Amino acid sequence: MRFPWFRRKEVARLPEKFRAEQLHFLGEHDGAPERELKDKLIQLFERRKDIQRAYLAITQYEDIESINVALCIRAKWGRHPLLREIGQVFSSIFNAEEHLDILYLTEEQEERLSRVCRPFWNAWP
Repeated sequence: MRFPWFRRKEVARLPEKFRAEQLHFLGEHDGAPERELKDKLIQLFERRKDIQRAYLAITQYEDIESINVALCIRAKWGRHPLLREIGQVFSSIFNAEEHLDILYLTEEQEERLSRVCRPFWNAWP
């Protein structure tokens, strides 16, 4: 899911769903604002024990040439209802031109991702 943000702390549009046939994980995305995002997301996930692991990854979709940043989530029950809260956390840190893809990982995707990126949240260390 992509979150296009137009104003800080306020979502201008609903998340957009999209499908990509091929997904490539390129590595971990890290820096000062990303660490702030991870810290705030950890606080959110600590209250929700159904999120197993979370990664902030650099991704590329085969049908889209650009490089993206994705919050990759492995949850007990697949898709998770935290989208609005994640969006609020993201928009409190990043400007209106930024977006965040949110991916719900399958077991196979998580296996591939774990080769190039470590989770910033792990409910079961």
